[in-house]
Amino acid sequence: MGEMTWVLSIEEQDGAISGKAETDMGAVALEGVQMGDEVDFLIAVDAPDHAVDLIFNGTLAGDQAEGAVDIMGEFFAWTASLISHTTADSSDSHI
Repeated sequence: MGEMTWVLSIEEQDGAISGKAETDMGAVALEGVQMGDEVDFLIAVDAPDHAVDLIFNGTLAGDQAEGAVDIMGEFFAWTASLISHTTADSSDSHI
């Protein structure tokens, strides 16, 4: 599969966390986003002949995150860096 670059936009509003993942192939919503010292979310990808869930688990330390993604029982390492952050009434993080 090789290396891929994704931009994740994560937003917290009124206590609810949501987000999306963007690649050169388009954007898809993040599901089940949990953030704290640990980061967990799922990306459901609709392939032409079947659906695939990408299950991300990892740790967050400052502006860096790392972990593993489970793709149909195979695990791959992932890393992320915070590239922007907005405070005030809403928080929006891109990792």
